[in-house]
Amino acid sequence: MKVGVLTIFAVPNYGAMLQAHGLSSHLRGAGVDAEVVNYRQPALEEYFRFQWKFPPAVNHWRRLRNCSRFVENTIPKSPEVVRSFEEFQRHVSRYDAFITGSDQVWFTGPVQYYDRMFFLDFPAAGKRKISYAASAGGNENFGEFEDRVRNALEGFDHLGLRDAHTESLVRPLTDKPISRTVDPVFLYGFEELLSEKPPMNEPYVLVFGDFRGGLARVVRDVRNTTGIRKVVSLQYPCPEADVRLSSAGPVEWLNHFRHASFVVTSYFHGTVAAAKFHRPFVSVPTPGRRHKVATLLEPLGLRHRCFLDAREMERLPEIARETVDWAAVDARLDPMIASSKEFLRTALA
Repeated sequence: MKVGVLTIFAVPNYGAMLQAHGLSSHLRGAGVDAEVVNYRQPALEEYFRFQWKFPPAVNHWRRLRNCSRFVENTIPKSPEVVRSFEEFQRHVSRYDAFITGSDQVWFTGPVQYYDRMFFLDFPAAGKRKISYAASAGGNENFGEFEDRVRNALEGFDHLGLRDAHTESLVRPLTDKPISRTVDPVFLYGFEELLSEKPPMNEPYVLVFGDFRGGLARVVRDVRNTTGIRKVVSLQYPCPEADVRLSSAGPVEWLNHFRHASFVVTSYFHGTVAAAKFHRPFVSVPTPGRRHKVATLLEPLGLRHRCFLDAREMERLPEIARETVDWAAVDARLDPMIASSKEFLRTALA
């Protein structure tokens, strides 16, 4: 069986790249001939295009280059680049099934809006249509696209969603069964990308997110509470950081999470990586990520490590001192991973 995965992957977003690699690699490891359809969504491509100016943003250019190399050299994908269904339709017959997801493929706000490719909203007679861990991101609703979403959902054979918020938007639009499936980063081990050697020769707090201004207190509280002196920031400037890695590629990103002594993040996939590698963490998601992060952590018994408002932030030093019972977390997470793998096996059987 030939499977085409339609997802957001060719953008300088660590989570997007790694979830695409994780899903396609898991499927290949399970004996499925899977590849990511090399679809470059025009609006997203333009949004992330490097803009030359003076002085040039050299670090930003380096990060784009490192991410682009990972996409080109690591993610298994179709040979041709397409930017519309009109370009893609001559390749539909190559596949026996399509999977859309993970990531925010069903986000219908700016810049992406409704993209028929990510909703598998195209003729494909006799082909299976599956969503895996699809997310609507920060959508409050599908707005003007609701009817188009409803019609697209009717074409699916199996619906797997990533979070409770997306399910709350999708459920009123279809009578089809809905399964909750984990992010693909949990499905795959990434062993070929990981190093046993820590990137730093001393313990460090890893910061991934914009913790400037008032949020700098989060990093200070963690450092003071844990006693870990070195602070490393990925991508963003951080006033509390001793080291900033502004142009890291996905492999460097993964390995810094794997070996971190503590993680401070505002990102969904930063939280996923901390949980995957059993790193103590606190998550302070931005408003558009709160639905995703909170519903990720709730079933793992880790919701208290996610801080959504000033009242919750008062408990941050106390939570940072807690030892995480990773055996208890795995006892909750492992059945979710097994169920998600079974979802894919059944959908493609």
